[in-house]
Amino acid sequence: MIALWALLAFLPPLGLAFLLVGLWGPGPRPWRSHLLLKLCLAAGMALGLSSCTYFIWLVLHGPSRTGLLISELTAFTLAAGVLVYAGGQRGRRADARPSSGPERNSRVMLAALSVCAFVALAVALTRFLFLSLAAPHGEVDALTIWNLRARFLARSGEQWLDSFTSLLATHVPDYPLLLPASIARWWTYLGDDPTLVPALVAMLFTFATAGLAASSLGLLRSKGQGLLAGIVLLGTPFLIRHGASQYGDVPLGFFMLATLVAFSLQEKAAGHRDGLLALAGMLAGFAAWTKNEGLLFVLVVAFARLLVVVPASGWKPYGSEMRAFVKGLLPVLLIVLFFKAHIAPGMSPIFAEQGTATTLERLTDSSRYIETGQAVLKKAARFGHPGFIALLGYLLLVGRRAGGAGHSGIRHAAVTWGLMFAGYFMIFIITPHGLRYQIDTSLDRLWIQLWPSAVFTFFLFVKTPEEAMAARSLPSGQG
Repeated sequence: MIALWALLAFLPPLGLAFLLVGLWGPGPRPWRSHLLLKLCLAAGMALGLSSCTYFIWLVLHGPSRTGLLISELTAFTLAAGVLVYAGGQRGRRADARPSSGPERNSRVMLAALSVCAFVALAVALTRFLFLSLAAPHGEVDALTIWNLRARFLARSGEQWLDSFTSLLATHVPDYPLLLPASIARWWTYLGDDPTLVPALVAMLFTFATAGLAASSLGLLRSKGQGLLAGIVLLGTPFLIRHGASQYGDVPLGFFMLATLVAFSLQEKAAGHRDGLLALAGMLAGFAAWTKNEGLLFVLVVAFARLLVVVPASGWKPYGSEMRAFVKGLLPVLLIVLFFKAHIAPGMSPIFAEQGTATTLERLTDSSRYIETGQAVLKKAARFGHPGFIALLGYLLLVGRRAGGAGHSGIRHAAVTWGLMFAGYFMIFIITPHGLRYQIDTSLDRLWIQLWPSAVFTFFLFVKTPEEAMAARSLPSGQG
């Protein structure tokens, strides 16, 4: 019964998010085109939207189950009506097309990949369920930060602001609220706080990440390429384990990936680029609403776009892109800034505890760079094994894609990933906390934030299995 009520509580924001993705996203009407892609995007967006509406309700009216139900359902219904009307006013739009057609696909190869993907999904889902049953409240950070704050929001009545006190042992009052608020909203609807809800939120983000990578690459590149990406992510043990831990890193990784997917899709969708750019902006905003690292991501993804677009096309196209991007970003970013300024003011401890002299000393200490670099390489080898080996082998086997189509999207994704990696690296260099402690407690989590985007970028860059098989089937001298 709890599962049924939880599903019913999720349907309003999911329906609104699906309509929004259908209006702004890829494919012509009807909205059922590219269904898996849109459902994966909508699942993450629904959690983002519902967390925003719940937070706004708390700020304006305080906790009230009946008032929340009435006002939220009314708002979602009106918004859905507007989206349906707006969608009805548009004609059929240009579709994003994969760069390699299905006519030369090997049915045997695709059937084998489909079977492997199904097995990987079944194994990953089984492991996720066992891990969730073994630790129904999640791991340490879920207990002391995300779920604890969700319980404060859902159960403390007029004292909900007490959840942001620095007296709590976690000392992270400035952590954004996408996860706690989405969980608390669900609990408010249910009138109880079952452990099923945070586990379900974690499962949605974990498997939507793999589904999004697979479906987007299936559209941008080929079905085989998408299946390979899904298999790699589902076959990454740490992704499944960390997803089941109910931390904020997998959700953040989802929104990073979703933002890059939206940017890549808009380059191939001539008829509705502004909608996809606005969608990218909203998804980037949700990244900032998930964890503090998301604010860095918002800056990085816009700056990376500048580095890619301006040298090739000039400032005017970049300005046009950023105007559409900001339209989607701004509503969510205003909520984040309001939260930071009025609910949980103060800087992150890493920056609050900096001093000019000590920061300069750390920046000029070569031993910190060596220690951090060694730790990154060791962690990367352990984290990605055997994923990194499989990807390297695949690259050597098929090679990189030919031609220039879509290369702007590849460059943007790669530059964004590289700048995020560099930013995280420098956080270790300037941290006022013990460097070894910081590495041991956070490096794995930072890898998991970046891993889905790395897999997506890799499979944008390399040839598809269909292209590789077609090249090998050509007569000698024609390849």
